[in-house]
Amino acid sequence: VPCAVLVFPQRFQIDPGDWRLAVDHYALRPEAFDLRAPNRRVAAFCAGRTLACVDPTESMQAWRERSGEALYLPRGDMHWNAAGHRVWLEGAKPALAEVIARARARRGLE
Repeated sequence: VPCAVLVFPQRFQIDPGDWRLAVDHYALRPEAFDLRAPNRRVAAFCAGRTLACVDPTESMQAWRERSGEALYLPRGDMHWNAAGHRVWLEGAKPALAEVIARARARRGLE
């Protein structure tokens, strides 16, 4: 059975404005945080177990930066809006296609 770990980034990882709000609201020291550390830990866990890791965080960040459009629901909601779902899938498609291709190859379907 093909298996992949899918990363769903937090809004403060995608939108710098949301990160600034969190820093201000919780009086955080931004230099004490590495917002991509959880992603790297998940990727390392997957690599150590030969699991595929699908992480479209960078593509979502780039899309947000280019478009300026929000990807999450308003008022701090951690769920994606319609654009967020679409952008996550577009960013994940290449890695998901690779997972499927490898699974098909193992079964001799390609």
